[in-house]
Formats: sequence, C-alpha cells, structure tokens
Amino acid sequence: MGNISLATYLAQAEDSEVAEALGPFMHPVARTAFMAVLFEEVEALYGRVYHPLGEGGFNRAGSAPGRCFLGTDECPNQKPRVRRHKNGKSEEVRLQGYEAG
Repeated sequence: MGNISLATYLAQAEDSEVAEALGPFMHPVARTAFMAVLFEEVEALYGRVYHPLGEGGFNRAGSAPGRCFLGTDECPNQKPRVRRHKNGKSEEVRLQGYEAG
C-alpha cells in the first residue's frame, strides 16, 4: 500500500482488493461478534454465570468443539452448551445463534 492511507486505498480499490485488504481485520471481529451472540443466548436461557435464573430447568453444560463460516472460511470455535432438564430427562438445547451461523 505504500504511503497512502487505508481510506484512500479502499476508495480506489476494486471489490476483490477491498475484501483481501479487510479480510484479516474482519475475521476476528466477526468471530467475536458471533461468540457474543452465543453467550448472550446462553445467558438469556440460563442466567449469568453463578447467577442462574432457576426457571425452565436449563443448565450450562460446558462447551464443545464447533465451527462457523466467515465467508468461505471455516473457523473452529468452542460453542457453549446448555441442557434442559424436563420430566426426569436431559436434552441438549440447540442454540439458535449457532444454528444460524
């Protein structure tokens, strides 16, 4: 890029060049946002860590290996897990945020 500013470079660049220039910056941001959505959903179901809601029979259940796609790139992550206890049975809750990602 030489001595030109990023804004000038992006204004003059082709679409493919913009994607190439911003990709390394956007992947960590997008991944952080994706994980924030998952943790917000877990908190809505269960409550904050060490402060469970006590309603609905939800329990945190650690995490499991997972993945998300950022564009065409597959990014491994640790997805949070929640289980629901109902009628003496326990089942994994499918997080809507993870299913959408």
